[in-house]
Amino acid sequence: MDTTEREPDLQGQLSHILLIDILQMLSLSGQTGTLELRQGWNSRSIFFQEGRLTYISQGARPLSLGELLIKSGQLTPQQVEFLGQRARQSGQSFARQVLDSGLVAPEDLHAWAKPPPSG
Repeated sequence: MDTTEREPDLQGQLSHILLIDILQMLSLSGQTGTLELRQGWNSRSIFFQEGRLTYISQGARPLSLGELLIKSGQLTPQQVEFLGQRARQSGQSFARQVLDSGLVAPEDLHAWAKPPPSG
């Protein structure tokens, strides 16, 4: 399978064209492919097969390090808020504040920072 990225055939701002017009164009022309819509961290992918809409996926904002640590039970929301305030006041990163606090072991913090293995 070819996993190289290629330039999109169509891209741009939707301020001058309606999304429904793009969907209709892709459908009527029998296109196969993916239409990606992005607004900030929010994204959607609309998949077409020979002009037929086959699937719509919803992208979600990735969890922040603080959210991951709360979800895993390693820190409380109050600890994350406190360390976040210290990071903003000191100009240091949140991760540095977490490490300096000693609340999370360095190896645990590094495990959260690693990207998930690609399958």
